[in-house]
Amino acid sequence: MATLRQRVVWRSRQANLPRYLYHVTFLHALESIQSRGLRPGSGQTFGGGYGGHSRGRVFFTEDDGVNFWFDRYEMNAPNMTDTPEEGWVPVVLRVASSKIHPAMIDEAGTRDASAQAFYIEKGVASNDLEVYDGRSWKRLSSADPDAMLERVLAASEQEFDEDTGESWWYMAEDFFKP
Repeated sequence: MATLRQRVVWRSRQANLPRYLYHVTFLHALESIQSRGLRPGSGQTFGGGYGGHSRGRVFFTEDDGVNFWFDRYEMNAPNMTDTPEEGWVPVVLRVASSKIHPAMIDEAGTRDASAQAFYIEKGVASNDLEVYDGRSWKRLSSADPDAMLERVLAASEQEFDEDTGESWWYMAEDFFKP
């Protein structure tokens, strides 16, 4: 639940919001977001101190915060899987700030990213979202997550150890960063 201070700050900043706010997620989540929209999460992306803070919320940042959150996801991806073919690659969504009202200031996210961060406790319809596909912004409904994954894997390097049969990836960094 938002504090009175957060509500007052939000109302005072409403006129000064940038045109778009941004949300970072993993590529494998795009199909679900396309069909169900962006929904409040269970707080599992980062866990630890963020777990309780993020449960039941959807987070956004201004343009200046995208690099911080994208890099955070990119650093976290290898901890999620050894197989990038599963789509553990960060991508950026954007939404017109007018579509996410009311939103609350995320003080922890703002402090961490050194950029304004916000959260809402309801979802965002998929038709209100765009995704950066590595080339341009597209309506989320027209994005092809499988083709996006193929492109990032083609730009990445997979190495094999013939003696052990093991393989590993050197993922193309910042591939879907606007």
